[in-house]
Amino acid sequence: MKQINAYLSFNGNCREAVNFYAKALGGEVKIMTWAKAPGAPKESADRIMHACLTKDEGTLMASDMPPGKSVHAGDNFSVCIDFDSTEEQAKCFAAMSEGGEVTMPLQETF
Repeated sequence: MKQINAYLSFNGNCREAVNFYAKALGGEVKIMTWAKAPGAPKESADRIMHACLTKDEGTLMASDMPPGKSVHAGDNFSVCIDFDSTEEQAKCFAAMSEGGEVTMPLQETF
């Protein structure tokens, strides 16, 4: 396993939050909007699909929810795990899925 990172979700104010964290913590910010995603709704074009704040060895990731979906305090974070191989990824996914509810199956993405 390469690393484990926190991933924060926002209701349209992700850019503001990531810029705040960058100002407070320092580091480099990279942002991708929903406009870059295939088939994304036009009303979500300016929202953040993926933001990454990196400093030294640390990474904080974040995004805005697409229109029609929202998050609430307490359910607005997840964990992103970067694996060394697809085999390791599949093994860990299967182990963590056991007895749980899979909300997004393991799959290729763009």
